[in-house]
Amino acid sequence: MLKGHKKRRMTIKKWLFLFIIAFILLPILTTKMAVHFYNESKTNSIEIEDIMPWLQQNILSEPENWNKKEWQKQIRSKTDELHIGIRLLNKDQKVLFSTVEEPHNHQITKIGQTADYSVGSTNFLLEEYYVYKKKKLAGILYVQDKRPALQAFDGHENSFLEQYGGVFIALFVLLMLFVTAAWFMNKHVLIPLIALEKTSQLISKQDFNFSLPSSRVTEIHEVSNGFKSMQLQLKTSLAKQQSLENERKLFIASIVHDLRTPIFTIRGYLEIIEKQIHQNPEKAKKYILTCRNKADMLNHLVSDLFSYTKLEFYKEKPNVEYVNLNRLLDDYLNGYSAILEEKGIRLIKSIPEANTFVYADPRLFSRAFYNIVDNAIRFSFENSDIYVSLFEEEKYAVIAIRDKGKGLHESELDQIFTPLYRGESSRNRKTGGAGLGLAISKEILEVHGGQITAENHHKQGAVFKLYLPLPHKS
Repeated sequence: MLKGHKKRRMTIKKWLFLFIIAFILLPILTTKMAVHFYNESKTNSIEIEDIMPWLQQNILSEPENWNKKEWQKQIRSKTDELHIGIRLLNKDQKVLFSTVEEPHNHQITKIGQTADYSVGSTNFLLEEYYVYKKKKLAGILYVQDKRPALQAFDGHENSFLEQYGGVFIALFVLLMLFVTAAWFMNKHVLIPLIALEKTSQLISKQDFNFSLPSSRVTEIHEVSNGFKSMQLQLKTSLAKQQSLENERKLFIASIVHDLRTPIFTIRGYLEIIEKQIHQNPEKAKKYILTCRNKADMLNHLVSDLFSYTKLEFYKEKPNVEYVNLNRLLDDYLNGYSAILEEKGIRLIKSIPEANTFVYADPRLFSRAFYNIVDNAIRFSFENSDIYVSLFEEEKYAVIAIRDKGKGLHESELDQIFTPLYRGESSRNRKTGGAGLGLAISKEILEVHGGQITAENHHKQGAVFKLYLPLPHKS
């Protein structure tokens, strides 16, 4: 079948209706056509009795012309037209002219009065006529019927054909229809159903490498398409499940490592404190401070894990309010005064006087904002600047946060928001993070209908942009 050619399909009901009509009408129509052609051939055929006047006028009445070449030529042409053969003998039984054929080429039938005529060892029947002139034998005429066998049947054979020929034709057509129907059912119903049954067994074993034959039956075709669609979806689902399983193992391994490191440090320092607390109180105090910092790291890690799990797996819906984003940013940034002063980092704000309103969950959004600002402070150099600006871009309110640190490595830009990812240049284990802060910020922005991007500034440092949809432009 040509590529792109659409097969014509019908429902089972339509196919059954078509076969029933074929079983009823085809035998009847075929039989009627055969009878019609048979009757037509009988009507158009020439009976031997109809030839007698011509024989009487042109041959039996002119025995004196039998041995003339020109006359024989005319007679041969006419006998071919009438589908008869003649043999002319003189009174001495000598053959003068003959168009009679050997019996193995044509059916020789007995018509009326006959006589035996011998040619070699073969005997066959011919119509025999004796011609007399003045009461003396002038010659003998033999006539052979050379018509097709169907027209040459005798009365009994014709009667049998007329009575039972239609039955045989109808039975033959019915047999062919049964064979065709059986072939159709096998190819377009049984084989696809067997394939579907085997496919269901393969699916139960999670084997999705199968192919299904096509069918002209609509219902079978739709079921096959359903299985093919299921095959594609299950393959995709299985691949996704495997990917999630790999991520889960990586997640657990990374978290175990991050938890074990500070716990190991705390345990080591506590053992030292236990042994030296009376010998060197100042050093013990220093170790206790280190343990406290490590405990804070553990608390921060557990808090990040809880937030990420809540967002990723429970998809917490934000309790949005209609908030003034200008005032919200001022409140957020005021809390960083002491930290920025301690590190000698200047905060440069660019917030317009015109208020920008958005729908947001202040508590949830603050977590995303703090993660980005903390990240900027953590990787900024001492006595450098952090820029925070607010502006509108198309249908979003945009908060841009830029630091003057080393920036992001090019390989990090596509992966920086991936959970547990920590790049070599900017996000590493020395900072104490679990690699979840930016992933949490991304989830928070997305549940608000926004997004977050990261890029390097053309001069120095990294730029993070937080997008929140504007109510009147959404």
